[in-house]
Amino acid sequence: VGTIFLSMSAQQLCQVIRDKYSMGRLPILYIQQQTLIDINDAVNDHINDFIVEPFQQQALLQKLRSLVMLKRSVDDTVRARLDFLQSQMDPHFIFNTMGTIMPLCIQQPYKAYEVLGYFSDYLRASLFSRELQQPIALRQELDLIEAYLQIEKVRFGDKISYEMLVDCDDSHQILPLIIEPIVENCVKHGIKGDSVLRI
Repeated sequence: VGTIFLSMSAQQLCQVIRDKYSMGRLPILYIQQQTLIDINDAVNDHINDFIVEPFQQQALLQKLRSLVMLKRSVDDTVRARLDFLQSQMDPHFIFNTMGTIMPLCIQQPYKAYEVLGYFSDYLRASLFSRELQQPIALRQELDLIEAYLQIEKVRFGDKISYEMLVDCDDSHQILPLIIEPIVENCVKHGIKGDSVLRI
């Protein structure tokens, strides 16, 4: 298909697919003629499996079943990871934030606009972060924390005081959602009476 319709070699077509999809999200079965048994590394790096012509129908079906199972497994893993991320977010925080924004819409529309911006940043960073095992720039985690604390400062006013001292550049990376839950626990368990919580 790639050679005939897209003026691409199979290798180029596989490369284009791999630029957009991982081997698990979109498996590739490579079918080749008997005379081309040696698959070069450039192709091999982009395909999940291959089959050589002529082949038995049963062999093709078995390879296809394996690739479909791989795709389902990856989809299930991604879904489980998203469920985990969503379960980390305190639903009370979401409802409290919405409850904070609602009166601001009437009393202080510009403040409501600002808080909605922080809330949007927070949701985007916490719900749609990349894979949990894939490092992110420390700056991204700090931006998430900043959004969270700004929202809580609107809710609690002067009861929260915070300072962020960062002694590193954007090249430093950490796993996502490592620091933010600690800060969230500080707020959840640290506000007592009229005393000021200093983070």
